[in-house]
Amino acid sequence: MRVPPHSTAALRLKYSRLPRMIDRSMARDDDAESNGWSIADARRRFSDVIAAAVREPQQLCSNGRIVAAVIGGDELCEWRAGRAGRTLAEAFDELRAICRQERYDLRLRARSDRRNPFALSR
Repeated sequence: MRVPPHSTAALRLKYSRLPRMIDRSMARDDDAESNGWSIADARRRFSDVIAAAVREPQQLCSNGRIVAAVIGGDELCEWRAGRAGRTLAEAFDELRAICRQERYDLRLRARSDRRNPFALSR
């Protein structure tokens, strides 16, 4: 038996589902808030995101995944200072010096060329 779309029974059925739908949407908002800010919330409440970032890093989520983070200026300065250490070349120089001190000799096999089908043959 089919219920007409505007009948009282159809409306009762439609609105009986409403509390469950609201509960689900609120649960999703709570999950997003505990895991970070949704992109839409971050746009709407940008000043709140910035104020919270001063206290601790804020995560921005899209579809349940972290896609970005907002950090305070002090943390950025600390991070940059930590990165301003030595270069890769300096690290290799230190490694070579340690190898010389330990009299470590890395023995490599002689290099042999292999056939390259893309190279022009002579």
